[in-house]
Amino acid sequence: MAYDVSLSAGAVLANRGQHPTAASSWRGVDRWRRGDHPVSTTRLVVTGGRDGSRPDVRVETAGPRGRGHLAARILPARAGVARVALLAEGALLLGGDEVEVHLVLGDGASVEVVEPAGTVAYDMRGDRASWRVGIEAGDGSRITWRGQSFVVSDGADVDRSTTVGLGTGAVVALRELLVLGRTGEAGGRLHTTTRVAGSGPLLVEELLLDGSQPCVGVLGGARVLETVSVLGRRATPTDLVAPAHRLELDREGTLLRWWGARAHESSLAPAWRDVVYDILATSAPTSTSTPTLTPATAATTLPQLTEESDVTTPPPMGAAASPAATP
Repeated sequence: MAYDVSLSAGAVLANRGQHPTAASSWRGVDRWRRGDHPVSTTRLVVTGGRDGSRPDVRVETAGPRGRGHLAARILPARAGVARVALLAEGALLLGGDEVEVHLVLGDGASVEVVEPAGTVAYDMRGDRASWRVGIEAGDGSRITWRGQSFVVSDGADVDRSTTVGLGTGAVVALRELLVLGRTGEAGGRLHTTTRVAGSGPLLVEELLLDGSQPCVGVLGGARVLETVSVLGRRATPTDLVAPAHRLELDREGTLLRWWGARAHESSLAPAWRDVVYDILATSAPTSTSTPTLTPATAATTLPQLTEESDVTTPPPMGAAASPAATP
């Protein structure tokens, strides 16, 4: 019996006996428009890196201005593990924006994805926006993705989805930080879904958060929800500080959750560090070598960074550049 977990563009397949690999087909790049709004797509394909060899990172991007809203920069990393930063090319999210990110790992490949700056969904004045992430993890691959604050301002209406297909022995770790409202705001509407499958379904979750209508039994009076998801194996035991909780999935996977009033009060940072170390510990010793970058189109200019500190500079017009965007 086959299980199919897919996005409307860029299917993420996890079929029994047919696990996703870098050779999987992808249909999103040529579909710039869906409905009445332009679609921004960024696709990363990571291959190689076994036994400490240099990994290869291929980037494909398309959008209303000839490229996606998110750019990728390659960072120095330990040998065999690609490290990629996703940077906003402008203000995100605005009404009508449709952003898609697809990450494809070949068998045995490893990658660490970081977001140097948070994202703010601004007042959309009756319009909507979407943010979709699709991950295809080949057999034995490793992915860690450290997300920054995703802030939903008053008047924003966002559909956010994460879809993951796991190959045999693949492990994916995701850190997600959802924030209702900027300082002094109640926050807008956020509909978020998560679907994960390997040889069978692993996790299906749907949350509807609305700052103007707090719901008992979901967030209540809290406005921040942080989740560390370890998929494909159990997370190592770690001490959690209340109100953080650990949830074990029926199959191989763990969710660590914290909720509260302010993002900086979260207690999950140490747990996330443990997760990253545990997943990438089998990689080769630390090295400053840079993975090979292969842009897919001439319109895509993706500079390489020589200092990790360079990535802390917010992108032009990025949401995190505004003090009001700080949760």
